[in-house]
Amino acid sequence: MAWLLCAVVGWRALVQMPQGVLQWDGKRWIWIQPAQVEVLQGTPVVVADLQSLLVLHFACGPKGVRRFLVQRNWAPHLWLDLRRAVYSLAYPTHDAAKNQVL
Repeated sequence: MAWLLCAVVGWRALVQMPQGVLQWDGKRWIWIQPAQVEVLQGTPVVVADLQSLLVLHFACGPKGVRRFLVQRNWAPHLWLDLRRAVYSLAYPTHDAAKNQVL
């Protein structure tokens, strides 16, 4: 019975996940939802990495927090680029830059 409850809750959460486009413009991450004029800026953080599926936590300031799924089969040619981008620091901290070996 518990597995059925978990399945229903999981399915409902999946259906309610926001749809849109996550983009990196070279300076910041933005989340664009279809049929909305507003563009949200924030930082994606990996919550779960299942190799062909990422669960991302997107903190977008005063607008709140969004969690969403990204699947490899939605854009397989960009999958490895996306994985590298969400795991790397866009602007390394001073300490990270100081410890970098050339």
